[in-house]
Amino acid sequence: MPSQILLEIDQTLGNLPPKYRSVIESQARKVLRRCQTAGIVPIVSILACSDATIRAINRRWLKRDRATNVIAFRSVTMEAAVKHYGPVPLRKNALQKYFGSAKGIKFFLGDLAIGIERAIAEAREAGQNPADRIGDLVVHGLLHIIGYNHAGMKKVNYRRQQKERHSSTGKEVNPTAARRCSNESQGKEAWW
Repeated sequence: MPSQILLEIDQTLGNLPPKYRSVIESQARKVLRRCQTAGIVPIVSILACSDATIRAINRRWLKRDRATNVIAFRSVTMEAAVKHYGPVPLRKNALQKYFGSAKGIKFFLGDLAIGIERAIAEAREAGQNPADRIGDLVVHGLLHIIGYNHAGMKKVNYRRQQKERHSSTGKEVNPTAARRCSNESQGKEAWW
């Protein structure tokens, strides 16, 4: 069963370019596919919004009166599952430990708000493609929803980079060198 992504575009943002919509959906599917379990449909709600809207969300729910790039809220059920079991592993059938062999369950993971204007500004400042920055933020927010904090995300990123280096060279990877490369990767963290 495929995952469901409920994408909403904030009216104050205007028209969202199709390339941004596409990267939001594809990056969300990539994360959800990694932990997908037979018979369980993970659902996430994503709001692509303006600085004004994400600032209002941030002020109301997190008591921070500023625009930001991403805000993630776990569903009540997901919050309880993360507290009990820890973060959802990024591997097939990872949700099975939450549901056993149940079938036909639609499981709402949470809500994600992406500050599109803020993401574009950050991308320009960093000399990055705005679509790539938006994709990074979708992955970052979804990892928060499924239970990862920033330290856990760095571990996921490190393992991914180590695996890519190993598979591309066919040689053993020196963990110290890989960690150093990970920390110095073009001045930004690659979450996925």
